Amino acid sequence: MALKFLQDKPVEMLIAQDYADAKVAAIWGTATFYINGKSLMALSPTALRAAVSSCVTNSACRF
Repeated sequence: MALKFLQDKPVEMLIAQDYADAKVAAIWGTATFYINGKSLMALSPTALRAAVSSCVTNSACRF
């Protein structure tokens, strides 16, 4: 289900929404992302987009 949702929306929109949610909740600091249990720290927006995009096309990937 999560993978279908990711395929239905552009990755940029998901990243922007996560940023907006963190801002509204007053969460500050460095965001930490996990793909397949591995932390993806301090990624540039381009690197994060590439990681998420490749994960969306891989059915074995878990968020």
